[in-house]
Amino acid sequence: MKNKTDYPYESIKDVYNQDQKDREKMDWDSKKDVALIDKKDKERIEYARYLLDKGEITTKQDLFYAAMLFHHSENLSDLTIALSLSYLSISMGYSDGKWLYARALDRLLLDIGHPQKFGTQFEEKDGKWFLCEYEKSTTDEERKLYEVPPLDYQKNIRAKEIANE
Repeated sequence: MKNKTDYPYESIKDVYNQDQKDREKMDWDSKKDVALIDKKDKERIEYARYLLDKGEITTKQDLFYAAMLFHHSENLSDLTIALSLSYLSISMGYSDGKWLYARALDRLLLDIGHPQKFGTQFEEKDGKWFLCEYEKSTTDEERKLYEVPPLDYQKNIRAKEIANE
């Protein structure tokens, strides 16, 4: 069993900050960069899981940081953990957890073959970005509660922003 000293991190916040910094400078078209970030994601999730198992992630901010790390996984059980942790951060009053909860839920729903609820996930087709299938009954008021932009914005503006990232 690993100890905390086996990991190159000071805290879950340190891991989160490094994760975000790495993603800012990523070349998503580079297979080498994507493979490296996938490797780092697995290591970061392992550390977050270790801290969770040790009961060291207890604050609303730390729950959010850990949720973000799990959200970067392609594993269904990790996405479920991301959803749960982001929900816990919201229930403790951390408003940043709202948009992460919406994204985690949308990814999870798409992964199990259902339309996304909030409309936060996109896919590329023939060089253009489109909003993935979404639940038509979700209202913009509901999206606003989870700090998700209105549907028209997502479909028309956000898709173009993603294409230019």
